[in-house]
Amino acid sequence: MLQITSRVLHAEMPGVGDSAIVYTIREPPLYGEVVFLVPMPADEPGLKWQPLPNGRAATPTTSFTQQDINEGAIWYRHSGSETESDSFGFQVRNDYEL
Repeated sequence: MLQITSRVLHAEMPGVGDSAIVYTIREPPLYGEVVFLVPMPADEPGLKWQPLPNGRAATPTTSFTQQDINEGAIWYRHSGSETESDSFGFQVRNDYEL
């Protein structure tokens, strides 16, 4: 898996906190998926979460915040195909405008 860091993906909006800057995937990757990675207690597997060896869990996501990126929770998981490059399209919005 490849971590999507703020060095790779970063948006700023004047007067808006990172938790209100929302990315929505409009064109998903063709050869993998974007996942949300979180700590998970070993005794609670969750419903859609995939347990990982390091005590964390991953679930596919189509929406995340700049804060999620800053905290290291957003990753790209490759499908395992022979294709080595992939991309996805997204839209960024201010959650306060909803």
